[in-house]
Amino acid sequence: LYAAAEGGDAVWSERQSVDFDEGFFAIALGAVAALDPALFAAHESLWLGVAIDGDDEMTRVELGTAPFAGFAVQAGDAATLAGQGADAFAAAVHRHPWSDLDDVPPDLADGDDDTTYDAAPAGGLELNDGAFALLSGCGEGEVLKKGGGGWACAVDAAGETIAAIGLDGTVLAITEGDGTHSVDLAPLATDLDPGNELLIDIALDGTVLQLTDAGGLHAIDLAALGDDDDADPRNELNEDLSFDGSTLALSDAGGTQRVDLSGLAGETNTEMVFDGTTLALTDRDGTLSVDLSSLGDDLDADP
Repeated sequence: LYAAAEGGDAVWSERQSVDFDEGFFAIALGAVAALDPALFAAHESLWLGVAIDGDDEMTRVELGTAPFAGFAVQAGDAATLAGQGADAFAAAVHRHPWSDLDDVPPDLADGDDDTTYDAAPAGGLELNDGAFALLSGCGEGEVLKKGGGGWACAVDAAGETIAAIGLDGTVLAITEGDGTHSVDLAPLATDLDPGNELLIDIALDGTVLQLTDAGGLHAIDLAALGDDDDADPRNELNEDLSFDGSTLALSDAGGTQRVDLSGLAGETNTEMVFDGTTLALTDRDGTLSVDLSSLGDDLDADP
């Protein structure tokens, strides 16, 4: 085999003995000297020269496509791709230095560790050690709340609305989100004067609860249970309810409210219920009711 139609040295050769059949013979090149597929990869064309029994070599014949098909076994190891050598392409595992990058924005530099961000003061987020988190400045018992000015720490107020009120025997129980507070009214059960046994009237004047019987009018200001002027929900929670002899005391964060019930001594209440916003007290003379709806909300719309 030659790399040219004429001249040059053979790039491969072998000697075979053949049998003729009416002047024809057939052989397989490479039967004696192996044909390396790389030979076809290294030459775009090859020519076959044949000499018989020491005669001069016949005119060379160019090999066609079929012999070059042997190069297919090396297709996975192509020396070039689209005419480009391997060094023209990046290896599968490689790195590029920062300095080789093009069109880098001027505000992005190697080793940039600026972990600040721009956000509205009331956005509710902060950046700590590269991680976003909720504002961490809230105190114990505070949570983030959304207001007109955005997010801010505020008291996690609960239990500002009376959920139920009931009388079990002589025990008065008031229930709100903060729990149930009870007081034993047993000292009011009996006395020797039947003239003051009956409640005559019960009313709510603004935030003042008024109870009237034959002994007179008894009042208590319940403003601290419903609304206040400081719009602070922390002092709107009932914390304690107690009865000491003839004095009824209700306490919340805003302080303690007391009413002297000595004039009601001996009242035999048969039932006390709270339906929605209506408080109803029943004794042997009937039922008296008062609407407490004005205690259920405040001006700051803060539940």
